[in-house]
Amino acid sequence: ETVFGATLGKLAMGCRVVRAPVAGGPPRRIGFTRALVRNGVKWILPPAASLALIEPTGRHRGDLIAGVVVVVEPDEPEPDES
Repeated sequence: ETVFGATLGKLAMGCRVVRAPVAGGPPRRIGFTRALVRNGVKWILPPAASLALIEPTGRHRGDLIAGVVVVVEPDEPEPDES
């Protein structure tokens, strides 16, 4: 996630992990520390990460603590055939 902004599964699904944009700024790479915090909560504290099931936004605690979001790249719009 530090280098490519995604794991193999996220790359296959067209997702990536970016720093949560501040005031509409552009998304940026998360860096090593944020990736470590995000994955540390996910893999070392699974009960805390499972609280995403009751989180209204669906984000797990690792994302919230690290200040990152998982985004899906929009598909290119198909041209009109008319």
